[in-house]
Amino acid sequence: VMTGFDLVTIWAILLLLRRRRLPESWALIYAWNPLPVFEFSGSGHIDAAAISLMMLACLFADRRRPALAGAILGAATLVKYFPAVVLPALYSRWDRRLPLAMLAAVVLLYIPYLSVGMGVLGFLPGYAHEEGLTHAGSGFFLLAALGQAVTLPPWASHAYLLAGLAALAILGLAALLRPSKDGIALGSGLALVLAFTLILSPHLDWYFAWVLPFACLHPRASLLYLAGASPLLYGIVWPADRLALEATIYLPFAILLLLETLRHKPVPAMEAFNGNRLDAPAD
Repeated sequence: VMTGFDLVTIWAILLLLRRRRLPESWALIYAWNPLPVFEFSGSGHIDAAAISLMMLACLFADRRRPALAGAILGAATLVKYFPAVVLPALYSRWDRRLPLAMLAAVVLLYIPYLSVGMGVLGFLPGYAHEEGLTHAGSGFFLLAALGQAVTLPPWASHAYLLAGLAALAILGLAALLRPSKDGIALGSGLALVLAFTLILSPHLDWYFAWVLPFACLHPRASLLYLAGASPLLYGIVWPADRLALEATIYLPFAILLLLETLRHKPVPAMEAFNGNRLDAPAD
């Protein structure tokens, strides 16, 4: 079933690439990536369903069908909460159909479960505690690394979360204020998903697969490294402490991202993906 969702994801990526006259071979960044193959086809994680619905929402928003896109994005958000962060990238100013449809989908699909009260959150509170997100912020890489150098005050995790929300709000506002063009701002979607992932700094590698569909549309060596290095979190190849493993993932990623930013284009490792002219019809 999860492989079926992945096939739908690949189909949506192909259509988005085709609409932008980009090489359809870029879909292989997701389709042939070992991370979703291992974690979704191999382990059956439900994230495949949420990613699939999120990319369908992107596709229908790009096709100017905001109500359908909003309903699908609402369904994606009910599978996992993460897809909600791409809403600003899909929203067209002054068109309330997408957010209203998303809200309606969430409400209608939650109605059958109202009797369980806060139980609708499932394991989310337990996950937050288990991953160290609720006590002293030990689960956040930046805070944990900073805590090795200085003693953090008790309110450090709250300040970190507020700063993270502020960063997401700024990125969301930038997406909302972007110039009106044909199609949705998938670059903004990538920025929001990537920022959310880095702020959360998950300890489970399949959460990094969320970045890959957008990496198909904006190929970057930094994104491929982030997804490719995330299985180090298993600690099998190199059984170091968690902070050292996370540093091995995030520090090279940050260096690659900085190089790409300074060059205003992908680093040389991605030149193979850019062999086709972007203004040429897809094969």
